[in-house]
Amino acid sequence: MNFYNGIENILKRICKEYYKTMPKGESWHKELLLLAFNPPAGKIPIFNQDIVSRLHSYRNFRHRFVSGYGFQLKGEKMLELTDNIDILWNDVKKTISVFWDRLEAEKEI
Repeated sequence: MNFYNGIENILKRICKEYYKTMPKGESWHKELLLLAFNPPAGKIPIFNQDIVSRLHSYRNFRHRFVSGYGFQLKGEKMLELTDNIDILWNDVKKTISVFWDRLEAEKEI
């Protein structure tokens, strides 16, 4: 849960400062993640579809954990998430680094 919360905090800052928009309503968590892949016109995406798809499972886990649906959690699925977290985190860091580089290059134009 904390892993995804951290990712979401990064996305919220980028959305507010760079995209100049922040999803609202019941599905804002899902919309925030989708916005990272499909930003407003003329803006650089943060993530590709692969990263968004992989993060979806962590968002789903976070939702179930926070919303009191712990009885729906499966041990095997949780182990799969923890087993893949280091690889995903490395990919997320690389992708965010590329995003920042593209953002810096855009500022120079």
